[in-house]
Amino acid sequence: MNYKKTLRLFWSQNKIVLCALVGFCVLIACKSKQATSEQRQEQNWEEKALRPTEDFLLFYKKFHDDSVFQLASIVFPLEGLPDQADPDYIGSDKFYYTRDTWVIQTGSLESNKDFDHEFKVILPTLIEDIYTHKENKIKVIRRFAKASEGWRLIYYAGLNFYKNQE
Repeated sequence: MNYKKTLRLFWSQNKIVLCALVGFCVLIACKSKQATSEQRQEQNWEEKALRPTEDFLLFYKKFHDDSVFQLASIVFPLEGLPDQADPDYIGSDKFYYTRDTWVIQTGSLESNKDFDHEFKVILPTLIEDIYTHKENKIKVIRRFAKASEGWRLIYYAGLNFYKNQE
C-alpha cells in the first residue's frame, strides 16, 4: 500500500517533468529523422551532380563520331599542352592548338583497356575528361564547357606526366 501511495505521489508531482521528457525525446527523434531525410536529399543531389548529364553524354558521343561536328565544337585557339611536354614546362607557358594543328579525336582511348577513364563534374557546365594509363600514370586531360550554343571543348592536354596538385 505504501508503494502505491508513493507511486501516485511521484506521478502527481512529476507529471509535467515526465511529459516534458517524453516530448523532448519525440522532438529529438523527429529532428533526427528530418536531418536524415535532408542528408539523403543532399547526397542524391551530389550523386547526380557528380555524373555528366545526358545532354553532355550525347554531345560526347557525337564529338567522337563526327569530325565536322568536332571542329565546330572546339574554341580555337584551344589552350592546352602538346603530347610529351616536359613536366617542368607544364604550367609555366601557354600552348595553343589551332584548327590547322588539331588532330581529330576518335575516342580510341575509350576502347583502350590500358587506360582508366573518369569524368570530373566541376560544375554542371564544366566537365573534365581524364584518361590515365594504368601502369605509368600518363594522362590526357580535356575540359568541356557548356555555353549558350551548347557544349564546347575549351582545353586539351595531350598524353603527359602530370605532377599531383593535391
